[in-house]
Amino acid sequence: MQRILDKLGEFGTAEKNNGLTIVLCSPCKQIGIATGTGTELIMTNEICKEVICKKITPEFKNREFYTGIKNGVNELIEKWK
Repeated sequence: MQRILDKLGEFGTAEKNNGLTIVLCSPCKQIGIATGTGTELIMTNEICKEVICKKITPEFKNREFYTGIKNGVNELIEKWK
């Protein structure tokens, strides 16, 4: 998963590199959140891991994929404020 995230490049605006992308790999059953360098100070690796573990993964285990993504995105928005 890390190789995929590393290949994605920059996120957000070119000037600020302030975006975020959620990457899902169904065959390998992995989830990752990649942030731009302008976002890393707010959305740390620890926060991203927490969102994956507490908001996304539990729903995925129940096969509630849309709910997992929705919960994860909503939590990321709250933490980004």
